[in-house]
Amino acid sequence: MSALSASLKNSSLTTNSKFPADIDIDTLSSGRLIFRGTRSREGQVVRWFDEQSEFTHVGILANQTGSNNQWNVIHATPDYDKVILESLDDFLKTPGIFSACVFKWNLPFPKKDSDIAHLATQWIGTTFDGKFDFDNPSLYCTELVWKAAQTLHWVAEPRLRTLHTPLGTKRVLLISHLLEQLPITRLM
Repeated sequence: MSALSASLKNSSLTTNSKFPADIDIDTLSSGRLIFRGTRSREGQVVRWFDEQSEFTHVGILANQTGSNNQWNVIHATPDYDKVILESLDDFLKTPGIFSACVFKWNLPFPKKDSDIAHLATQWIGTTFDGKFDFDNPSLYCTELVWKAAQTLHWVAEPRLRTLHTPLGTKRVLLISHLLEQLPITRLM
């Protein structure tokens, strides 16, 4: 199926939805990562700093307890200025979305993907890090994913990229660096 809404059989999305991504319901699992690319203002800024990635945002999939069909995404967003739990439907209805894809974890030791989703719920309500400072308690999207994986000892310290911006010099974890450094595999 080529339409996202057709792939998510029991979702509230309709078959008239025009999402560009093929997301098969069989790829959804709590703790997997979902990336999206948008042409929104924020997406354009991300792409200006990170031309190597087709994606502009990332979140962690979380299945509502006791439900096989209610999928949510935990992500840090400037839209709400904090880490939120948002329905997958709403996450993918972002204006200007042009791509979305699920990634699974590939770790060399036994683990449960759902552990990262459970851990990430503890950061819901944490302030969005609009200063993109990796060393403060606020979080931006890639930082949320990395710090959750690091807390679980799935990854060590990230290699940050130095950016020279109108707001000063920043050391950040870009989407392309997250994709390069995390032990994850893209699902089709």
